[in-house]
Amino acid sequence: IAEEPDSLLPPPPKVKPAFVDTCRAGMTCIEDYSDSTLRGMTPFYRALDELAQRPRQVRIAVFGDSFIEADILTADLRNMLQDKYGGCGVGFVTITSMTSGFRPTVRHSFGGWQSHSVMDSTFFDRKKQGISGHYFIPREGAYVELRGQSKYASLLDTCQQASIFFYNKDSVHLTARVNRGESKNYSLAPSGDLQKISVEGRIGSVRWTVDRADSTLFYGLAMDGKKGIILDNFSLRGSSGLSLRGIPQQMLRQFNEQRPYDLIILEYGLNVATERGRNYDH
Repeated sequence: IAEEPDSLLPPPPKVKPAFVDTCRAGMTCIEDYSDSTLRGMTPFYRALDELAQRPRQVRIAVFGDSFIEADILTADLRNMLQDKYGGCGVGFVTITSMTSGFRPTVRHSFGGWQSHSVMDSTFFDRKKQGISGHYFIPREGAYVELRGQSKYASLLDTCQQASIFFYNKDSVHLTARVNRGESKNYSLAPSGDLQKISVEGRIGSVRWTVDRADSTLFYGLAMDGKKGIILDNFSLRGSSGLSLRGIPQQMLRQFNEQRPYDLIILEYGLNVATERGRNYDH
């Protein structure tokens, strides 16, 4: 029987793989899938290099579902990066939160607010929502307080700057009380843009009280460092991530002016994955 032609050929040479995994065992490294446009991790790595040479704020936003709502994963990431690159504070926190009782990275208390979420089945006006998918309407005397803590993750007991974000079509009068000391009053005229009021110092706690705020929508508050890493946790229980498309472009632009991000992380999938589902194109 004649031999097949292929059997007469020498075996093909062994080719070394072009990619060599340099990660240590048990570690998953970040892969950058961007092309020559450098829209992947490059801008963030450049921001970290700039931070080492010239102190500034480097902000990270993590948008996700219930997996991160108690600051799971995000607390460790924030802690690790603030340890290495500097920074302090828990970042952005919505005015009210269903997780305030079991989120260990900040002590959060509030009262006197109507809370509206994109996950609500009724009475949600998508045109009013902020970057977190919420808006909050105060009654007179409404308050919200953030207190740092030191039992869970480091660098969260105090911060250097505390802010509150709102959109007021009429005048607004607020009171800020830092470290449970003397109160300071703020009055702002009507504005068509997203507003921010900030207080500075060595801040262990900050309490904001609404003295008067007709036609004002509130979005959240923050405890930040003036330099180093800031990581904002934007969690929405039950979200598939598609609701991000409904945030008004004008609101995205105005939040970007007030709080520009060097890195945005999306953590979704648990609420769309099914046992039989195979097609996730939409």
